[in-house]
Amino acid sequence: MPNWCYTNITINHENETEVEKLEKLIDEWTSRDYMTNGFGNKWLGNVVLGSGVGTVDTDNATDLRCRGTIIDYYRTGSQLVVSTETAWSPMLKMWVKVLEKYLPDAELIYSADECGFGINDTNDPDLVGKYILDYYGDEDIESDWEASEENVRELLQEMLETDETDVKKLIDMFYYSDLEEDISINQWEYVS
Repeated sequence: MPNWCYTNITINHENETEVEKLEKLIDEWTSRDYMTNGFGNKWLGNVVLGSGVGTVDTDNATDLRCRGTIIDYYRTGSQLVVSTETAWSPMLKMWVKVLEKYLPDAELIYSADECGFGINDTNDPDLVGKYILDYYGDEDIESDWEASEENVRELLQEMLETDETDVKKLIDMFYYSDLEEDISINQWEYVS
């Protein structure tokens, strides 16, 4: 069983009508299965096959990785937001191919998190340099996907009961403490 990678994709385009057309195409492509799969209609392979941008499991150069599913998608004006759950890594190449064919002037912004392999990749300038605080303990701390360095510093100083101010040192201290079983702290990294 794979580790699951959660990816949020935002597709920006100046023409709201064109974004709406893409949304309707995704509705169409995810309304049925194009081949047997274990994910159902929201399988990413249905998008690949329905859109005609590639092949799946044929051992050809046109094969696109699509082991995963669309969790949700919605349009807000000239922006389409798609959330996916994929095996081990974000599967962005298929989305790039879809945009090249159906919305070539669109901008694709993404953030992908897969804690097992330590993937915290993004091309979102608003996230680069920020941190993911993923909390899964009993205390009253909320998870935060856009924590600033100052937020991390204050949290770790309090948890570790220290006056240390260097965030990298604090994170090292944290991972050598017993506290790391309750929280995961990772920094977003820019990956185009």
